Amino acid sequence: MDIASRRNIILLELYRKRSCTIAELAEKLGVSTRTIRRDIEALSLTEPIYTLSGRYGGGVYIVKDVKNVRAYITYRQLLTIHKLIMSVKDHCCYLSDEDLEILKEIIKMNMLN
Repeated sequence: MDIASRRNIILLELYRKRSCTIAELAEKLGVSTRTIRRDIEALSLTEPIYTLSGRYGGGVYIVKDVKNVRAYITYRQLLTIHKLIMSVKDHCCYLSDEDLEILKEIIKMNMLN
């Protein structure tokens, strides 16, 4: 998984749950806590997220009352969804192995709960 995809997944998870611990995110994504900390540091420059330290109540948070106004999807994922929609519309559905993998990735991103 590339950096952009991982960071999109982090944002999706934060918008869903409103907060997560660094350890939870690292476990879900299969990376180190240091990697997640770097991602959070980079994301906090452009996204409404912040961190709180501490054993109880510590973690990464979305600023209160902020809604997910962007769809976090890559251009390739969007093209694959478009291809699927057009295939169904034309009553013929052919997807390459790469297309199927992209759809599985989209499903996986949306099932991280």
